[in-house]
Amino acid sequence: MKIAFDITHPADVHQFRNCIARLINLGHSVRITARNSAGVIKLLQEFNFDYRLRRNSRGSFHRLVSIPPIVMELYLQMKSFKPDMIVGSSGNLYVPLAAKMLKIQSIIFDDTEHTLIQNLLTFPFADYICTPNCYKLDLGKRQILYNGSKELAYLHPNCFVQNGQELKSDLQNIIIDEQNDIVRDHLLNGKKIILIRLVAWSASHDLFKRPLFSWRYIIDRLKSKAIVIIVSDNDEKKNAIRSNVFLPLNRFHDLISIADIVISEGATTAAEAAVLGKPVIYCNKLRLGYIDEYDRKYGLIRQIYNEKDLLTATSELLADHNLDHIYKAKRECMLQNMIDVNEWMVGFLTNMEQEKCRKKIYITGNFDPQLLRPGGIENYVKSIIESMPEDEYRISTIGVTEITSNRNPEEENRNAMDKSYSADKFSPFSHLSVMKNKDASFSRSFDFLRNLFLKALFLKIDEDAVLHFQRPDHAVPFLLHKNPKLCSIHGNPAEVIRITRSRLEYYIYQILERISLPCFRKIGFIDQHSLKVYESKYPKHTDKFVLLFPYVNSNFRPYGIKTISKLRRKHNIKRNERVLLVVARLEKEKNLFQLLEIFNSLEFNSKSNRFRLLIAGTGTMLVDLKKLIVKYKNENVTLLGHVKHSDLPDYYNLADATFIYSHSEGLPLVALESLACGTPVLSNATGDLPRLIKNDFNGYIVDEQNVKERLNHLLKSRPNWRKNCVTSVRDYRAERFQNRLKDFYNINKTNTQRGKNG
Repeated sequence: MKIAFDITHPADVHQFRNCIARLINLGHSVRITARNSAGVIKLLQEFNFDYRLRRNSRGSFHRLVSIPPIVMELYLQMKSFKPDMIVGSSGNLYVPLAAKMLKIQSIIFDDTEHTLIQNLLTFPFADYICTPNCYKLDLGKRQILYNGSKELAYLHPNCFVQNGQELKSDLQNIIIDEQNDIVRDHLLNGKKIILIRLVAWSASHDLFKRPLFSWRYIIDRLKSKAIVIIVSDNDEKKNAIRSNVFLPLNRFHDLISIADIVISEGATTAAEAAVLGKPVIYCNKLRLGYIDEYDRKYGLIRQIYNEKDLLTATSELLADHNLDHIYKAKRECMLQNMIDVNEWMVGFLTNMEQEKCRKKIYITGNFDPQLLRPGGIENYVKSIIESMPEDEYRISTIGVTEITSNRNPEEENRNAMDKSYSADKFSPFSHLSVMKNKDASFSRSFDFLRNLFLKALFLKIDEDAVLHFQRPDHAVPFLLHKNPKLCSIHGNPAEVIRITRSRLEYYIYQILERISLPCFRKIGFIDQHSLKVYESKYPKHTDKFVLLFPYVNSNFRPYGIKTISKLRRKHNIKRNERVLLVVARLEKEKNLFQLLEIFNSLEFNSKSNRFRLLIAGTGTMLVDLKKLIVKYKNENVTLLGHVKHSDLPDYYNLADATFIYSHSEGLPLVALESLACGTPVLSNATGDLPRLIKNDFNGYIVDEQNVKERLNHLLKSRPNWRKNCVTSVRDYRAERFQNRLKDFYNINKTNTQRGKNG
């Protein structure tokens, strides 16, 4: 991979030098272009970097006028190198513009929120803006957060080895002072060192700003208490405070490491000293995210605005004999909570090439994939996320943020609405939310559809991404997006809406479904029954139809007899009790009222057999179900509420049978998971269940006439069908599911074979 870096400031050299060296060692090609500045050139030479100069800009007006020629010069220098990406730092507006001309990606590393003009000119053109977690601005989807500050890219213990003792022994030779003998005596007596860093106040973000107080007075007061080392950018200005130290620029951080106290007007030096575990006094009214982090969270920096407080704080620090120990402990706390930023940068940039090769999939549906709940579509989407190879696919979801008591809405607002849940952009999963849901129910599908219409055009979706919808009508708001579109159909959505919603909503859905079908490249069906329904309903589109199957996670397997006995004791299930399990969303289409009536009418025999019904799930019918249970006065019905998907194998194994009695189903994952655990299934004849469930083999297909009889028979006789159950779902493996999905996502491939033959 070819990576270009454009250096505009000496701090950029420090920020990127370890990353550049590591990339070169990994075999990547790197080109460095640098602004024609004495400080930048000197540092690059001291670190033995090969670089190419480009023109400089001085003054605000000249900087604005010089944008086109500098961008063109950068473009010409990069054109022959043909980089895959260009990297720049805060305010480097030339990098994204040159990258646009080269049609490659640009990455900007920024930590200065207050550079408003540069940011306004830079951010709209940058592909990615990498900022610390403490950065105060929300830059949207392109913002990549990392847990640290840029100073940790070169001062983390993994990168920086302190040579302070060697520098300290030579300090008397590099301090320019008429009282050099006094300095030598102070060093021998172990007198403390105060490092003062003064800035030139000439940067664009320092416009109309001046020093807070007279440094000559401060320095004179401090000289009597400690050795004062001054590093100033004002050397060329008349009557300015000059540096009294001369040393190579690449040893500046060694100088910080031997100081006992650091006083700085510059935010970067203040942060560098904090990272090295030095007490810092920051003399600037400017507040930055990373300064606040080191100040309020770790106590490494004090921000002071007047002379009196500065002298008082310095005296207190000088008088503290445990100063070194205290700040080392603070530094250790900081290092434990933050990352090696250089390591993160190398991983991020090298992943960029891998990211270009990844197929980007946006899965859209009325679900919250971050919430563990037993809904079939949610679990199907999770199966896609878990099973598709991370190095080949990047999965993003467009759905709902469900707010419940165990989740933090403010954190969700920051992370879920526009960003990846992980600071790493290239994690295998990210979530975009178009709607917040507070009632713990996703039944209001038309509310979700309305929000899609309002927000679809404003969602920033990669141009080369594939849109994968979980219902046909959800594609209509995206018709203006040119992305290729696919659809998975779970059961028969029209039938569910007809049963559970109003007639008007049913007609609206039918219209939207007809509008959406022509836009799909492929339409996948989770079960064969739904495929046949749509073949008869839309014969013109059958060439798009393919058959997709869900898969059963390997965690769903039969337990041993001892383990099952322990589980039954844990849940207070007696030996003579027979357990019937229902796993479903508590919604109208699941036909739960009739299911309760059937269970209530079973023949109970208190001496030999007792029946217990366990219902796992949540939904809008929870309150009504509780009322019905009270009405029947049935103590053998237990509402388990929300059960984590990872805990479901326990319930399937302790149950004697799983009951499905929905109005409409496709190929429910509940049936597959139950059979995989060796537990038979009773179901009405809906969807693909008659094909999956074979009477007297792995369960029963029941109807209104025989449901009570067969349910009683199965629970009383308790036939040993465990092996049959497991055998019946052996084809629903992750490998098969993955291969079908890969073929489904291969939009360039023509459907030469009908889905039902697959």
